[in-house]
Order: sequence, then C-alpha cells, then structure tokens
Amino acid sequence: MGFVQRKQANRSGVKDNEMTGFAVQPFHVIFGTAAFVVCVILLHFYGKLTS
Repeated sequence: MGFVQRKQANRSGVKDNEMTGFAVQPFHVIFGTAAFVVCVILLHFYGKLTS
C-alpha cells in the first residue's frame, strides 16, 4: 500500500510541476520556513525589549 501511495504522490507532483511551475509540497516548506523566520524575528525583538 505504501508503494502505491508513493507512486500516486510522484505522479501528482509531476502533474502539478507541469501545470503551476512548482509542486504542492514545496509550498508547505515555504510556508513553514516563513513562519519560522517570523518567530525568530519576534523572539529577537522580544529579547531586545526585555534586556
């Protein structure tokens, strides 16, 4: 079953690449990275304010 799911994921990823220019998964990676950067910036300023 895992093999079938992997095959379908690869096929849909290729289809998304052809249609939109980037697969669905990198969008989640970009969103996660952006949230992480925002958290780091907020923590940086919070540390500056408290010290």
